[in-house]
Amino acid sequence: MARPKDFARREEILKATLKVFRKHGAWDLSLNEVARQLHTTTRMLVHHFGTKENLINECKRRLEPRLHKDLSSAPPLKNWKALVCQAWHSSLQNSNKDDRRLSLISTLQNPRKAPQARENEQIIDSLRELLPSRMKKFAEDVFIYALGLDLYVLGGGSLDRALLNLKTYLKNLENKAA
Repeated sequence: MARPKDFARREEILKATLKVFRKHGAWDLSLNEVARQLHTTTRMLVHHFGTKENLINECKRRLEPRLHKDLSSAPPLKNWKALVCQAWHSSLQNSNKDDRRLSLISTLQNPRKAPQARENEQIIDSLRELLPSRMKKFAEDVFIYALGLDLYVLGGGSLDRALLNLKTYLKNLENKAA
């Protein structure tokens, strides 16, 4: 069992690592480079996390609940398109842009990694809950489309235009399912 001092140090490392990942990206840095940015040793990182992938996954675990809570906690409404748009917009507006970018890049770079796949499935399941029964088969498509819109907005694109695109996309899906 970790000593309280080790746990506190581990938390400090996680907070500092998030800042480094926000600035430089998660997958582009080696564990040695991360250690150098944190003014610590690679051995210290290995002691607390084992591997770079474990370190990245720990950082993601801290971010994911904040980034996606709007979608999973949204109450069902008759106007499901408005709800999906509101959840996406609110999630994007209320999250730290760098955290969102890190999560998005990590998901896009390694879509088949177990932690990301599990988190993505949870979001897709939340979407399935929101969508009408005839639309449930499109939940994954809506999720992927929303990731693309995230990338567009985080790259400097217009949030209003992205929201309009999402509304149009959902309307087209609804027509396709009818």
